[in-house]
Amino acid sequence: MGRCIWDDVPAGMGWYVERTYPNFADLAKQLPCANNSEQQAIADKLKNRASDTAFLAKLNDGLSDPAVRARIVKIYNEEPAALNAAVDKILEHPEQTADIVRGIQLKSEQPAQAPVQEQPKTPPKTETPSKPVVTAKPENNPASPGAHHIENADNARLQAQMHVMGVYKGDINGSEKDTNAALKEYASHHPELNIKVTDKDLTADQLKAVKDAVAADFDKWSHDKTNAQHLKDTIKAGYDVGALKPANDSVKEMQIAALALGGTLPRFGVDGIRGKETNKALRDIMAPEGQLTKILDAAGIEHEWKSQKPEDKTTKTTPTSAAVRNGETSVITTNFNNRAEGNIDPGIVYQPPRRQAQTFDV
Repeated sequence: MGRCIWDDVPAGMGWYVERTYPNFADLAKQLPCANNSEQQAIADKLKNRASDTAFLAKLNDGLSDPAVRARIVKIYNEEPAALNAAVDKILEHPEQTADIVRGIQLKSEQPAQAPVQEQPKTPPKTETPSKPVVTAKPENNPASPGAHHIENADNARLQAQMHVMGVYKGDINGSEKDTNAALKEYASHHPELNIKVTDKDLTADQLKAVKDAVAADFDKWSHDKTNAQHLKDTIKAGYDVGALKPANDSVKEMQIAALALGGTLPRFGVDGIRGKETNKALRDIMAPEGQLTKILDAAGIEHEWKSQKPEDKTTKTTPTSAAVRNGETSVITTNFNNRAEGNIDPGIVYQPPRRQAQTFDV
């Protein structure tokens, strides 16, 4: 017997799913266990998003009409391949679930076609053999990027540095086109670069000169004590929001600051959610040789993670479980103002503890 969707809900969490997502729970209980590859694929796709609370909330709203849930069950039993294809659209736009489901045409619902009259047979034509069509194999990309992924890390760092200094308000996406446009605007306000800005794009040498100027200006800006304190406050404000919460502007500013300081967010970018990728970027800039640590040390600003060592067992840690977000796990726990604060969201489906959490005092 194949996977049963409701049975995939972890033990002890059924009551929470029924209370928080009653429409989804009702549908999951109506769907029989998978008995073919298409039904199995549907169950796997839903299981992979079982920990995404934002997705489940939108999906639950999209399943509010009992007729829509009943139609899903009908399609699941009669033409699971059609439902499997539609699930991909639902995963991207769960709020449109009802419209997507209603748009699936079942063979049993299509009107019968009139018989086609047989046409007189004609002698077969002699056709010239055509060249075989070579179909390119799809690239193997198991970890597809998110909607906010970074195209180029170096470009994203420049965009972030200009944003932090208050001279760039565009998207932080690492796009070469957006970055070059921002650098051209930057050059127009810095006559000391001796670059005549026209309607034409900047040359490679001019772009390099402006990039070097941005990096130098940010280094000077960040080593001002007031600005260094602002960077620390920005990181802390975003961190205080918590891990794996809905997108938040404070988290976005924290992510931009992390990019400006040399952190990387290649897959999810500036999405306003602190997950595993963002936690890694924070660890990198807060490491003993990290850029944020160096800046705060140079400015004489205290930071509680300065003396933290991996072997230090005096720091109080919070027992950790891995919280799942789109296939990622978040295991970093951090203490702000010597106050232990874990990352576990009560709305997330948990896995058993796997390893000791890495702790920072910030």
